[in-house]
Amino acid sequence: MEEIQLQHQALYEQIADKLEFMILNDHSKLDTKLPSEHFLSDMFGVSRPVIREAIKLLKERGLIQSRQGAASVISAPDEETLSKNMNRIVRTQEIAPEQVYQLRIVLETFSASLAAQNAQEEQLKPLRHLLDKEASCQNVEEIVETDLNIHREIASVSGNLLLEMMLSSILTILKPVITRLKENPVLIDDGAQFHKKIYQAIKNKDSQAASELMQAHLVMSARNYEYMEGFDGENF
Repeated sequence: MEEIQLQHQALYEQIADKLEFMILNDHSKLDTKLPSEHFLSDMFGVSRPVIREAIKLLKERGLIQSRQGAASVISAPDEETLSKNMNRIVRTQEIAPEQVYQLRIVLETFSASLAAQNAQEEQLKPLRHLLDKEASCQNVEEIVETDLNIHREIASVSGNLLLEMMLSSILTILKPVITRLKENPVLIDDGAQFHKKIYQAIKNKDSQAASELMQAHLVMSARNYEYMEGFDGENF
C-alpha cells in the first residue's frame, strides 16, 4: 500500500485535515465505520497514537462519533456540535448576551417570514401541538423548554436547514438568560399571545405579518432583558 506523504508538522492535525477532506467529498461514507487505527496507521505511515489524536480532533469537529462501545462512525456535524462551537466563541470573545439577542432577532424575523412562505398545513401540526402545550405549562422549566421548542419549530418549517441549526444553537446559548426572564414575575411576558398570532400569520401565509410580529415579540423580550435588575453589563 502506498503511503501518503505528510509534512513535518503537527502530524495528527494534518491527518485529521486529510480525513476531513475525504469525508466531506464522499458523502457515501456517512454512517459507516471509520477504518481501523491499524489501517490508518499504515496508510499515513505514522504511529497509532498519532492516529488516535487525529480521530479525537475529528470527534471534536463532529465528524466522528463513538457508537456501540469503541466503534468510530463517520457522521455529519449536528446542532450540538455547532452549539458548542458557537458557545466557545461567545465565551472566549466575551460577547455580551445583548449581542447574541440582536442576532436572534435578525434570524428569527427572517425565519418567521420564510415559514409563512414555505410551510404546508400538515407541517404546522407540531407547532399547533406546542402552542396547546404552552397553555398548560406548570413550572418555569417547562415554560422555557416549550417556548424554545416553539421557536425551533418555526425555524424548522421555514425550510432552511442552516437557519434552523444556527437558530437552535443560539437558543441553547440564550437558555439561561431566557430562564431568568421567565422567573421574574414583574416583567411583562406576552410570549404566549405573540406565539398564537405568529402561528396564525404563518398559517395564513402572511409573511410580512409573521415577520413583524416576531420582531415585536423579540424586541419586547430584549427590552425585558435590558431592564431586568442585576443583568446590567453581565456576560454569560
